[in-house]
Amino acid sequence: MATDIKSIENRETIALSGRPISLVRLADVLGLPKVNPLIEESGFIQLLVLGAGDRRIVLGVDEVLNEQEVLVKGL
Repeated sequence: MATDIKSIENRETIALSGRPISLVRLADVLGLPKVNPLIEESGFIQLLVLGAGDRRIVLGVDEVLNEQEVLVKGL
């Protein structure tokens, strides 16, 4: 929920498994104009969690169309 967003060192964060994770808006990363507010009328936010190893980042997105877990293995 929107109330779960906290500010740490002037950066938006959200707790995931008890750890603060940086929250960035995908539109900002891609340089797109903000069309819709990130927070819906219900107070919920659509989030996408990306991770590699023990590193994580949370992206705020307009809409989640599908969910998929991907494992990348070296040759």
